[in-house]
Amino acid sequence: MSTTDTHEEINDIVQNLFESQVYAHYNHLNTRSYAIHKALGNYYEGIAEHIDELGELYMGEQPPSFLLTIPDSIQIPMNFSETMPHKYFHELGDTLDEILENGDFSEVFSDRLRATIAFIRTTVYLLSRLK
Repeated sequence: MSTTDTHEEINDIVQNLFESQVYAHYNHLNTRSYAIHKALGNYYEGIAEHIDELGELYMGEQPPSFLLTIPDSIQIPMNFSETMPHKYFHELGDTLDEILENGDFSEVFSDRLRATIAFIRTTVYLLSRLK
């Protein structure tokens, strides 16, 4: 895999995570369920650290001239379901798993991306067990 492909994959990861943060925050404010409100609040606050860490780690592994492409628009799926809010995050985890599996990342970056996926899977667990 070329360096250009890896850069594009990193930008895709950052784009997906920024979108998930905005999606979670938007639905955190619009839900009528306290359990969803709390789970999404934990997610949008916690994912910021993961985005920052992944971005800084990758940029630290690159020549000083490399810069991430920060998304200029965020696409938020507006079909939020109060009965199945976990579906979006489950799909996000699957997307990142696929990028990780097919990517050519350093061991350290791969480990941090796995930790981010684990954080997302924890959110899936919390949102799928609502009662």
